[in-house]
Amino acid sequence: MTNAQKKLQIAPLKIAEENTPSPIDRKELRRNEVIDAAIAVFAREGFAQATMDDVAREASIAKGTVYLYFKSKEDLFRGAIESRLVPVAERAEASATDLSGSATDLLQNHIRWAYEHIIAGDLKHILRLVIAEGPRFPEIRQFYYDNVLKRLTTGAISTIIDYGVERGEFAPISQDKIALIVMGPAMIAGMWKIVWDDLDPIDLDTYFQTHVEVIINGVLAK
Repeated sequence: MTNAQKKLQIAPLKIAEENTPSPIDRKELRRNEVIDAAIAVFAREGFAQATMDDVAREASIAKGTVYLYFKSKEDLFRGAIESRLVPVAERAEASATDLSGSATDLLQNHIRWAYEHIIAGDLKHILRLVIAEGPRFPEIRQFYYDNVLKRLTTGAISTIIDYGVERGEFAPISQDKIALIVMGPAMIAGMWKIVWDDLDPIDLDTYFQTHVEVIINGVLAK
């Protein structure tokens, strides 16, 4: 074990209690309420089975009010991704452009971002819906891939890995699908919490710690 491995410190997750952005005004507040209701309904009923009536009932508003903000169920799902997930992905992507200090810390913090802002909250249900309904709704699947998945994986991870290699902190490593290898355990954790957590619960913080330790020790220069 190298000195770098011995010194690896992994702070506990800081789970956000609320992912919903602060509303700007009454109209924005109502739009956020519709999105929150849609995420809950889609998670419970599935996207294909859910209706705009279901969303209206969940939000305790008239169906016509839902249509004031979103013209269709697909538009509502896209709105949920844009409002809740795209800002998270953008901030994660932007953090990878500030290449200073330890590459280990940068990579650890990038993985942490996914856990704290997506996996630990209700946003993981959107991932499940994209996986389950994506083949029937290719435009939504493509939108999620372009605006969320690529930002959280490909560009940012490759940038951090390259930076670490240049510093001599990381060993030279094949870039082929490295982002999936680095972030894959987080995606599995999200699916596990949705599908099997009642049968075999996982402690997300402990899982995160193991995830980071395995990945970082795997890329460190020996």
